[in-house]
Amino acid sequence: MKTKLFSIVLLLMTAVVVWAQLPASLYIVGNAAPTGWHVDKSLKLDNVSSGVYKYSGPLFAGEYKFVVNQNSNWSQDAYVRDGNDPTKVVKNGPDNKWTVSALAQFDVTVNLNSMSIAVVQTSTVPSYSNFWLIGDVLSDGWNMDNVINRKFTQNPSNPDEFYYQTNFNAGEFKIFMGAFNDFNGSFYMPMSNHQDLSNYSAQAVNNPSFDYKWKIASAGMYSVVINKATNTVKVLSGTYLAAGSVAGKNSFQIFPNPVKGTLYIQSGKSLDGASAEIFSLDGKKVKQSVVSQGKLNTSDLKSGAYLLTVKNGSDFYSSKLIVE
Repeated sequence: MKTKLFSIVLLLMTAVVVWAQLPASLYIVGNAAPTGWHVDKSLKLDNVSSGVYKYSGPLFAGEYKFVVNQNSNWSQDAYVRDGNDPTKVVKNGPDNKWTVSALAQFDVTVNLNSMSIAVVQTSTVPSYSNFWLIGDVLSDGWNMDNVINRKFTQNPSNPDEFYYQTNFNAGEFKIFMGAFNDFNGSFYMPMSNHQDLSNYSAQAVNNPSFDYKWKIASAGMYSVVINKATNTVKVLSGTYLAAGSVAGKNSFQIFPNPVKGTLYIQSGKSLDGASAEIFSLDGKKVKQSVVSQGKLNTSDLKSGAYLLTVKNGSDFYSSKLIVE
């Protein structure tokens, strides 16, 4: 009886240790992933159950592995391919990676309870859900490393729609879908170069032989709206409020983000006169102001990441803010 009890206790202790070692999150990195080797912008896998994580999306020709956080210094645990068995996962082993031969749609399920991985190609046609704006209409220009901060926002009431809005310079742009640092990757482009902005037709292309771009003639606030179900891209003058994004009285939206100068703040009810405070990520208050006509001036802030809080009576809103 004592031996049996000891075995049960040992089994429970082992289960607790294994459970404690499971990471809270898992991220995919590599030139096969849309965000490339930008570990600080790596894509988070869905947590299916305890110790089981899943990525569903496009993978490009290249290689990938998994990490447990978005620390840009790479000082973290990594899960890599077993050198003898590609269906097995090794923690902090030799830097072996899984490889992809051609762009396609995949389901990748990582089970850290059994230290195994299942990679299934679900379609030869990729379905994109991450978009970045690139071009000289932005201060980042055609610098792809900086453009990773120019990600489109998904419309919460329409999962096929994504939008990005900010102040544009006069110039050109197109829309990037990955893989980062590969100018032969996937793009949304107009049907012809400098297509009239009243024509919303667009095409998703990979490694194209042409390089079509949209052209902005005059600087100002613009919104770019993608609908991947209809393959349309709308380039609209002014701000675009995604349908349903501020329908609720307690909803909250800021744009552009990243911001340089004027930040626009919208809610389901007026925020004019509301108290706005901006904090550094270490908790130090760096600015206190009042929302006026739905706007807040950020030109006095240094470039970096902040936390914005807005108080309006009993209502309280907060959001991460990036200042260029």
